[in-house]
Amino acid sequence: MVKSNTKDSNQLIWVDASQDERRGRAKDPQFEFVQETGGRRSVNSLDATRIRSHVKKSRRSCKDPKGSQSRFTSLVLENEIGPSSPTRGNILGREGPRSNGWPVQQSAPLICFPQWLFYASSDPLILQATALYSRLITRTGSIAHTNPHDGHFDQQLLQIRGQIIRMVQNRLNDPRDPSRNATLAAIAILAISETLNADDEASYVHIAGLRGVILARGGAASLRADEMLRRLVTWANLCQSVLSQRIPQPLLLNIYGDEICQGPDFPDPIVIKTIPYMTIELLSLTKSRQLSQDAADIFCYLRRLSRVKDLAHFMPGFGDGYKDHFLDWAEYHTSRLLLGSQVNTRHSFRWMIHAFSLAANIYIYAVLREISRSAPYFRILAKRMKETLEQADPRELQADTSGKRIWILFVGRLAANGGPEDSWFGTAIARIMEQRGLDTRHAIDLVMAESLWPRVYRGMKWVDIIKLMMED
Repeated sequence: MVKSNTKDSNQLIWVDASQDERRGRAKDPQFEFVQETGGRRSVNSLDATRIRSHVKKSRRSCKDPKGSQSRFTSLVLENEIGPSSPTRGNILGREGPRSNGWPVQQSAPLICFPQWLFYASSDPLILQATALYSRLITRTGSIAHTNPHDGHFDQQLLQIRGQIIRMVQNRLNDPRDPSRNATLAAIAILAISETLNADDEASYVHIAGLRGVILARGGAASLRADEMLRRLVTWANLCQSVLSQRIPQPLLLNIYGDEICQGPDFPDPIVIKTIPYMTIELLSLTKSRQLSQDAADIFCYLRRLSRVKDLAHFMPGFGDGYKDHFLDWAEYHTSRLLLGSQVNTRHSFRWMIHAFSLAANIYIYAVLREISRSAPYFRILAKRMKETLEQADPRELQADTSGKRIWILFVGRLAANGGPEDSWFGTAIARIMEQRGLDTRHAIDLVMAESLWPRVYRGMKWVDIIKLMMED
């Protein structure tokens, strides 16, 4: 049983609309953010009317007070409930003070993701699940100790999760409930939250339950009309598959029909095109033509997505309408390549392809989806990448692919985020530099030229981070 009271400094409570009406207060449901500081208790309410007003404002302008474009930084309305504290969450916001040589991310004050905010505010259950995701995942600093299997309990988060599960159960038990899509969306968000928190068992239960509910509703075809729900369910399925190293649920992959299996085209000529030598270099990692071509395609698609993300900082709205589909496609094929390299035991150079797939997945989540690197999910993948590279055949490491190897190791260290594997990746990078006779400046140029990051990026200062890594 989850206790209703907690000593945590922050508390999110869902206040039912009927209760507010009986109290003579606002008729719209509210979030109350309860904050205790120095013995003082302050309560800030977020009703649905204010949320809808915020959505309209954010549609008109996606600029922060300094004029630079903000990204989707947190699913909680930071600007409404007060400024971020050093321990509160974010998703790759502006760079703050350094901790252990790495920048500590701080939230930008304005959400700039009106599509999701409008969708979430349409139902209290989705909004509650969104709040859980934000509190669970978007945290800075060290690993968020919220996984019960690790012996760490966050009573507040367990309380919120318990409330959501009870709301989901009540709706599933009500055959007259009209908001069934919202219930599915909440289950998918729960699954994603548990996955990124590295709770494999809980996330798998949510995915299995999601599959059962969709089957009861008539299969994947019943979700075709709700694009946001389709993307959410597909993401939850793929994310859990990577963590658990299981094959994704076929039913949940078929929600898109055949679209997700076909590479979408980039209609804009400004987007960076395929660079031939990158494809050739990546092909040399393996003798399996199919696996190597898949890896080369993924690498090129991630470069294009990075370019779109970079240009969107200068041209708001650039790439809207196709970049989300493109990102979904890249994640789907990255997951497929990861599982393929894992089960193909006869593959001559399977370990390097496996490490590349892990690096690509980390890159998609940490850079393109802007999920905080403090999520336990990244630590799990960094550990697997280290173990994978340790098993690699020396012939794989001797191939003339030092640029890609530096990129893979760099992404691994990015995911380690100061954890036990951090120094291992740093040492491996230094070893490659020494073998190639590269100094720090040349190594930085090599990584920036051959990696996926654009040369100009308005988020984290990648060049500064690389300098720190090379100087360790």
